[in-house]
Amino acid sequence: MVTRRCIDRRFFMRPDADVRAALEYLMAVGMARFGVVIVAAAFLSNHYHLILADPEGRYPAFLQWFDSLVARVVNCRRGRRGRFWDGDQVHVEVLLDAEAVERKIVYVLANAVAAGLVERGRDWPGVRSSPQVWVGPPKVVRRPDWFFRPDGSMPEEAELRYAMPPTHEGMAAAEFAARIGRRVSEEEARLRAVQNAAKRPFLGARGVLRQRWWSRPRTPEARRGVKPLVAGARETCQAALAAIQTFRWRYREALEAWRGDDRQVFFPPGTWRMRELHQASRRPPPGFLAVLVGWRAPFAPDVATA
Repeated sequence: MVTRRCIDRRFFMRPDADVRAALEYLMAVGMARFGVVIVAAAFLSNHYHLILADPEGRYPAFLQWFDSLVARVVNCRRGRRGRFWDGDQVHVEVLLDAEAVERKIVYVLANAVAAGLVERGRDWPGVRSSPQVWVGPPKVVRRPDWFFRPDGSMPEEAELRYAMPPTHEGMAAAEFAARIGRRVSEEEARLRAVQNAAKRPFLGARGVLRQRWWSRPRTPEARRGVKPLVAGARETCQAALAAIQTFRWRYREALEAWRGDDRQVFFPPGTWRMRELHQASRRPPPGFLAVLVGWRAPFAPDVATA
């Protein structure tokens, strides 16, 4: 699960038609170019969430390309220059099992409701995948020619295709969509009850589109705690965190040898920057934090959904 926020919580990504279309186009082209698989997505006015799989171990390149182009495209549409994203690094949380994947998908799809923007996620006027994207045909999106040159390297059209998560490979897409749909409906009902109990009205889609893109929320920013690296069952998380510690130890050891001019040193599986920029690793890593692959639990039909 990937999260990125706009600087000062500004509403730069307010879901105008041009911005919405550009975001979908960049997702579609990025998936084809870098081999990542997008499972679910939600772009609110000042932040986004993506849930993706990375079978080719290239998600850092995808995010660098995607975030850079989103900033340039939206800045161009807004007629502004300068920093677009906040100073924090993009946050990536590894989802270790099927229940963690489902829980985070529900969080993403209900995000606009949790923020008090719309009563139901389907009412969000911006980019937001629905449970039906896993059973429907891909969406053909066109290049925003108000930014990209028609004779440039970007394709005129691209297919935006959401995919089932790898943790649910043995499950039919229709069954998965129905399962997530039920959980999203239950979560949105809970969030509406919380909003109503606090006597806070929802802003509504029209209210969202009336917001000035240079403005930001009036409420103070919640203090952020420690950002989790992984999500899943307790024992699975403990094992994964131990694996991460081992990876970091081996990486530091290999980096020290590299700095000592040892070009034969082998970096641990999961290394990306040294492999891509300096061709340091002799074997291609199987993916992001490959040490975690052994801890990913497959989907089990009898897993509780609560």
